[in-house]
Amino acid sequence: MISTIVNLPETLKIRTLDNQVMDVTGKLINESKILKNAFEMHEDPEVGEMLVPAESTALMLALEFLEYFDLDEPHNPDFDRQTFLEANRPAMKFLAGLPEGDKARMTHVIDYLECDRLIDCVMVYILTNVDKISSSTHEVRRQFFGDCKSYTEKDDEKIVEMHEEVQVNRNFGRRRS
Repeated sequence: MISTIVNLPETLKIRTLDNQVMDVTGKLINESKILKNAFEMHEDPEVGEMLVPAESTALMLALEFLEYFDLDEPHNPDFDRQTFLEANRPAMKFLAGLPEGDKARMTHVIDYLECDRLIDCVMVYILTNVDKISSSTHEVRRQFFGDCKSYTEKDDEKIVEMHEEVQVNRNFGRRRS
């Protein structure tokens, strides 16, 4: 659990990668290790804007997800999965209802911001639903993060080249029989 900053302003401005400025509550800063550290390191207590390297739509989804939690309650990462599911049913329902692309973008944002409360919720969601999916890791990835058929032929060639380089590096220096 991270400590909270007591003298946070009621709202802060966050600028996103798509150059949108959003007003967020100070409670978001206390939920995010990254934003908390940035806020504490800033010399001026009246911080103007904080930059978050994410699209505004993904950040808005993360903020909407955060609204399902009582932020006045400290986050306790030591929990029983079933108890957690019951206590956070509305948040889990919100997460389950998101389209896969939105879920992936939002997960990227909460991972970057290091919002442990939201990361734990996503992890419980994944663990709970993995049993319902076939044992294929490809199926699990597709279920939670969408299908990655947007690769171009050039992307595929780069991936093959990287695998070939790894194979060459593994064989380098081995004696031949």
